[in-house]
Amino acid sequence: MKLTDRFEPDVIIFKGKKINLTLSFDIVLRAFELLEDDDFTKPEKWVLLARMFAENEEDLNEMDFDDITLFVDAVFNNFINESEDKEEDDKEEEQAPTDGEATEAPADEAIFDFVEDAEYIYSAFLFDYNIDLLEQQGKMHWRKFKALFKGLSSKSRFKEIIEIRTAEVPKATKDNKDEVAKIKKLKDAFALKKNQKSAEAAVAALDAKLDAFSKRIKSEGR
Repeated sequence: MKLTDRFEPDVIIFKGKKINLTLSFDIVLRAFELLEDDDFTKPEKWVLLARMFAENEEDLNEMDFDDITLFVDAVFNNFINESEDKEEDDKEEEQAPTDGEATEAPADEAIFDFVEDAEYIYSAFLFDYNIDLLEQQGKMHWRKFKALFKGLSSKSRFKEIIEIRTAEVPKATKDNKDEVAKIKKLKDAFALKKNQKSAEAAVAALDAKLDAFSKRIKSEGR
């Protein structure tokens, strides 16, 4: 985001045709939710995403499914997942701690979720900026929301919870066992359900592999 950027109107030129887009923060967040919704097939998701992003659905009438997927990809790549985000991700990977250094959270584990943390994020915007996000639906641009989201202060409850989730659990000793127990209790209390499900799924997959391997060994031994 640049201070010279203008958020509206967002227009994409797709196959020589101008298509106006709707990219308020609530539309983009709904798009993220849809991508994780197992009630819809992938083709259904692409069509729904296209309808969400296009200001006028008539602009989609002449598109076949391949066009729809290209259109949605172009919106994500050029308007939502901007290059500055990718550069920040690359920097974080380059600065990742080497073996032996303490880490706060696994790289593949989310530390916040727009759905699960909705109330905390809402209250944080109200606390820091006196902005009511419910009143801003359909108004606040995604990039403006993202900039304000990144700037939330450590005084907000949301940021306090992030600190709890990313806090390193020290090695338990006789002197700090109460402190360690407290940290673990807080981390469990504010753990994201999506991470818990991922961990459960990983354990289940490992169990299945071990079971299959055991059966194969028994079979080969006969």
